[in-house]
Amino acid sequence: MKEVMLFPVPAAGHMNPMFHVAQSLHSKGISITIILTNYNSPNPSHFPPDYTFLFIDDGLVASEIHTDPVSRLLALSTKAERPFRDCLASVFSSEKRRKSVACLITDPFWRFTRVVSEEFGVPRIMLHTSTVTDLVILSSPDVLQHEDYSKLPVAIEMVDEIKPSSGLICNSFEELESASLEALRKNIDIPVFPIGPLHKYSKTSATSFLIQDKTPIISWLDKQAPKSVLYVSFGSIATISRAEFQEIAAGLADSKQSFLWVIRPDLVQGSENAQLILQDFDEKIGERGHIVAWAPQQEVLAHPAVGGAFMHGGWNSALESISEGVPVICMPCLFPDQKTIAGLVSEVWKVGLRVKRGDTRGQIKEAVIRLMSDQQIREKMEAFKETVDKCLVNGGSSYKSLNELCAMISAL
Repeated sequence: MKEVMLFPVPAAGHMNPMFHVAQSLHSKGISITIILTNYNSPNPSHFPPDYTFLFIDDGLVASEIHTDPVSRLLALSTKAERPFRDCLASVFSSEKRRKSVACLITDPFWRFTRVVSEEFGVPRIMLHTSTVTDLVILSSPDVLQHEDYSKLPVAIEMVDEIKPSSGLICNSFEELESASLEALRKNIDIPVFPIGPLHKYSKTSATSFLIQDKTPIISWLDKQAPKSVLYVSFGSIATISRAEFQEIAAGLADSKQSFLWVIRPDLVQGSENAQLILQDFDEKIGERGHIVAWAPQQEVLAHPAVGGAFMHGGWNSALESISEGVPVICMPCLFPDQKTIAGLVSEVWKVGLRVKRGDTRGQIKEAVIRLMSDQQIREKMEAFKETVDKCLVNGGSSYKSLNELCAMISAL
């Protein structure tokens, strides 16, 4: 049996797609070994019992953990190289084990994996966790002229890690980004495998970082009318200002729309419990709103009561919305690709709307009302859902691409 080693970056938006890749390969009879840093590692008991987990000491100190995501990533990239090398040396001390490992699947943000994998003679396949369109921009000659991407050199450097690899897995599908996939294949001369949406290969519980009681949330949704609820969530790491938070709250209240709002304690900059900022909010919204600190997002989006979503423009969230036919408002909060995704959603695919950070309560209200009532947007999104359902089954584009990926792994 062929074995694949996977090494994800320890952030939810990167780890979950990697775990979904593991599930997709595991379903094809490939043995799975996952290398994890001590920082932010999930519980192995939430995964199939025949997975092998290896843990490395990332060396992060408290001041590095409690910093911005990019600085934390850079610290990890510096400190995790030696433990990663030692991990591979231990694994490959067995000649039998070395022969069984076909390749390493990793994230291009791990810049050191190229030299280490070459030292051990292990082929390396990369996983890009954002949109293909984002990677087309990053791999174009004029990327430094791009106002948003030029400010994040670590993202541009990803392309240098991808080009010399054995292949690239994309969390997308041919029908969604056909033009971008064609352009990417011209920019990057390696096999490209769009096998997404990746989350469709796994059950939600298998990749949850926060195993919590979801019963109250689902029970509340069960009491709501079909397609009447707006799901609001800004991901696992994005933060907004106090003023932005209050304008969003006021816009939701003024829209008279039912909503389920995930408010992480650290969502608002400078606050340890964002919900405490919403004084008298319950009186304004009554039974129309339900506020929680966490929600099982995939299950929420699949619930018949949910008719729209208001999110930060992260690619995993956008794909989960598309897969369930749920129109979405994007408010880019953090990385440059979120602006790209918001543009695709609102202007290219026309399956949602875009608002900006700092928009007023009136603009938020208007966007919410329009999203929940615009039949054209809903029909376009529902058509995408049908395409997703078809691309994942026998004969579909992602189904074929996954088989091609497995064939390449078997040949390595």
